[in-house]
Amino acid sequence: MIARWEQGAVSPSVDTLLTLVEACGFDLPLELVPTEPVDDGRLRRNVLLSPERRVQRALRERTKANP
Repeated sequence: MIARWEQGAVSPSVDTLLTLVEACGFDLPLELVPTEPVDDGRLRRNVLLSPERRVQRALRERTKANP
């Protein structure tokens, strides 16, 4: 079964995943958190850009956020 998980053929259920994590000595807390609002204007502007320009812009913004 583990080999099938590793190959991506199937995924363990949440219950199985929690059991495996616990067996390894860890806890995996599951909680619901609200999503952050989406900037629709930014999305509309990005749709007009080519994929290459979108990637360039994302990389530039990432560099600014994490110098």
